[in-house]
This record gives sequence, structure tokens and C-alpha cells, in this order.
Amino acid sequence: MLRLILFILPICLGHPTDSEYKEPKDAFSELWLNNTVPGEVDQLGDLTVFRYGPSTNDKWVIWGHDIYGVDSGRTKEYCEKMNTDLGVTCILPDFFRGAEGRPDPVPVWDEQLSLDWEELLVPYLEIGGAQSVGVVGTCFGSYIAIHTSASGASFMKGGVSIHPAHPGLMESASEDETETYAMIDTPQFFMDTPDSA
Repeated sequence: MLRLILFILPICLGHPTDSEYKEPKDAFSELWLNNTVPGEVDQLGDLTVFRYGPSTNDKWVIWGHDIYGVDSGRTKEYCEKMNTDLGVTCILPDFFRGAEGRPDPVPVWDEQLSLDWEELLVPYLEIGGAQSVGVVGTCFGSYIAIHTSASGASFMKGGVSIHPAHPGLMESASEDETETYAMIDTPQFFMDTPDSA
């Protein structure tokens, strides 16, 4: 027992206390400080797009926001980070059109969202010189990631779905999830959580 104590004690004493902890230089501030950077605002009809990076770029990322909209958590900070760290232009379309919290009903692909994609966002990306576009979707945004990846747009190169909610959203909209997956020809990465759909 004494050996165990002598082994563990130096480890415990060598571990910094809370008062000694220092945030990494590049760490985000505390969430409650609300240091959100709005980015540039591009208006595509009634769809507001927050843009982080130049309006012309060959590499773009579409950020599909979560069920609480564009101002949820650190969404805008992550979009800015995509631009500053990767040099891509990251866009954050407000698919909920400024609604506070979860809209009722939640928009679905076969209605407004496919029009947003085909009539507004695809031309916007083409005018912006997009050659390589990835999509990141968090929660509700995974629904955007899956559908934009399945759209057949030649510039789509892959998608990442974090805490994906698209299975439940597709089921609610009576969509065939398997059929949609079959239309995707780009790599997809899913970061599931225990409470994901």
C-alpha cells in the first residue's frame, strides 16, 4: 500500500491546481462572453448568408446550423475559424430565416430547403468560383449535409455530420434515407453521440 501511495502522490502533486491552470493562447473565450463575429452578410432573396472569407474563392465550406439556428453556441466562431485556419470561405445560411429557437414546423428538403439550395446557394457558389465545397452539419445541419451531398452538384467534395439529427428529420418528412444515401458519391464522416437521432 505504501508503494502505491508513493507512486500516486508525486503524480497528484505534479498536477496543476485550478488556480494554476492557464487557457491555451488560442482557446475560445468563455461562452457567456458572446464574442460572436457576425461575418459579412450576403442576402440571397429572403435567405441571409453569413460569410467568413472572401466572396471569391475556389474552396468553400457550407456550415449547416443546429436546431437552434445561426446564433447557437459557437457556430459563428467555428465558421470564422474555418476561414482563418484553413483559408476556405465558410458560409452559414440561415435556413430558419431569423426564427428564434426551434421553428415549427422545421423546414424540409422537398419544400423550402431544396429551393434554397438549387435556386440560391448553388448559383451563389458558382458565381463565387467554388470548385471544391465541403459541408459541415451539426444536429439539424446534418440534414443539410446529407441532402447537399446527394444533390449531384459537381463541386461537392464531402460532408461531416456532428451529432446528426437527419435520420429523425428524414423519417418525419417521410423521406427514404437509404435512397438519399445512395445518391451520395463523396466521402461522409459521422460524429455520433449517445443521444443522436
